[in-house]
Amino acid sequence: ESGQIRRKRQYYTSPEQNHPGQFGVCPHLESPDLGAISCTQSGNYRVCTGRCLPGYVFDDEVYSDEMTLECRGGYWRPRQYFPPCKSQGHCNLRVIGAGFFNCTTGMDGTRCDVNCDGVHQGRYHCYPGRGWNPSLPYCAVPKHGESNRRPCRCENGGICDDNGKCRCPRGRTGTYCER
Repeated sequence: ESGQIRRKRQYYTSPEQNHPGQFGVCPHLESPDLGAISCTQSGNYRVCTGRCLPGYVFDDEVYSDEMTLECRGGYWRPRQYFPPCKSQGHCNLRVIGAGFFNCTTGMDGTRCDVNCDGVHQGRYHCYPGRGWNPSLPYCAVPKHGESNRRPCRCENGGICDDNGKCRCPRGRTGTYCER
């Protein structure tokens, strides 16, 4: 015995388990929140690329929608995990006034069906880097009891109630939820 430590390489066939890499085994990588992951392996070399959903970027100093990690020496490099994805801001859903929406988000963007005062306004799609097409509608609801049917103009996701006053979402205040 020469005093050298021999390291046994571990290999797994299931993609749900750890992954062999150059001179070691890397732990299983989770997909980023609001994103997806794809991995390739050639021999002992494993590379995984994480991508955020359209309209989202990684929540770190990179501000990119794609990040690649390599398994080297039993560790993922340049970092050990994919950070969560966050909205870039241009695809935030904000139906102004009293509207309702039903949305689905996939790798090709966000699609929403919007209703104003019970009337379907259409399907809207958020395209990465270009925003909503068509532009999100203004949903006007008349103030209760007013003959001129002036719209209630709530902002930042506020909803106009039957009395013509804005009900603001958590974290927003003001007559029109403007703060």
